[in-house]
Amino acid sequence: MSAALARRCVHTALAGGAFLLPLIAWWVAAGALVLAALFNAAVLAPRGWLARRDGPGTRGLVLYPLVLALLTLVFQERCFTVQCAWFALAVGDGLAPLFRHGGLSWPWRRDKEIGASVLAYALAILLMLSVVAWPVALAAGVSGMLAETAPPALDDNLTVPVAAALGAMVADGSAWAG
Repeated sequence: MSAALARRCVHTALAGGAFLLPLIAWWVAAGALVLAALFNAAVLAPRGWLARRDGPGTRGLVLYPLVLALLTLVFQERCFTVQCAWFALAVGDGLAPLFRHGGLSWPWRRDKEIGASVLAYALAILLMLSVVAWPVALAAGVSGMLAETAPPALDDNLTVPVAAALGAMVADGSAWAG
C-alpha cells in the first residue's frame, strides 16, 4: 500500500470517532482530540508518518483533531453538529482525492474534480443521515464540499469541518431557538 493510500485510509477511518460523540461527555471527547493533536505534533509530524512531505501535510496532522476539539467545545450540547463536521472532514475530504479519474474540474480550483468531490461528499452525507435529518446533512455536506474546493488560502482541515458545522447549524432551525 502506498503512503498516500495509507494516509487516506487513516483519514477516512477516523470518521468512526464521530459515532462515539453521543456516548461520551463532550469534555472527554474534546480532551481526547487535544491529546491526539499533541501526539500528532510530537510523534507523527516530526517523523513524517502519515503526512505528505509538504508543510500543509504536516500541519493537517495537528489541525484535523484540533479543529474537531474546538468544535466540540463550541457545540458542547449539539454533538450532531460536530458529527457532521467530522464526517465531512474524514469522509468527504478524505476520499475525494481517491475518486479522481480525470474528469471535469471546478472552474475556481483546477486541481479538484467535480465528480470526485460530489461522490466523496455524497458518502459523507449518507453517514450524516445516521445522525441528522436530510436537510441538515445536505447543508453540512454541500458546505463542506464547497470549502474543500475553495482556493487553497487556508488548510482544508480547518475550512471543511468549520463550514460543515456552520451549514448544519444554519439548516437546523432549533439552533436559533436559544
